[in-house]
Amino acid sequence: MLPLGRADEFFDNRGENVQGYCLQSMKAGPIKDADAVATVSFTWVDATGVERPLKGVIGRPYQVDERHWACPHHLEGAFEKGPDIAGADSIQALSLALYDLYHDLLRLLEEGGRLLDPRTREPFDLVTLKATFSRSTSQFQVVK
Repeated sequence: MLPLGRADEFFDNRGENVQGYCLQSMKAGPIKDADAVATVSFTWVDATGVERPLKGVIGRPYQVDERHWACPHHLEGAFEKGPDIAGADSIQALSLALYDLYHDLLRLLEEGGRLLDPRTREPFDLVTLKATFSRSTSQFQVVK
């Protein structure tokens, strides 16, 4: 069985597992275009006014062993690709990868700066970001 946890955050100094959600042994290779199942693009304007393109990429979930799935994700143009996110099944791995991508975007906003829609240059505010990543359902009507 593979140990769960982020290698850099969820193992104590004795190497014992502390509850986490990444497979320690997953490699952080690039996500090939053919394996991308979802993408989102932004223009990032940092706190100093410098602009650069960002692309959030979610890769195809894959089965690691009988009990684990993993899903690659990356915010290209902002951070180095981290380990693939693991879950008990493909839906959980995919959901956790989306959640991690959302938090990478929040981290950029917390550092100061803003996200823009690359086509319209309209600001991509926190409410829109939450709606895009299904983080807030209070604004939505239930479809019957």
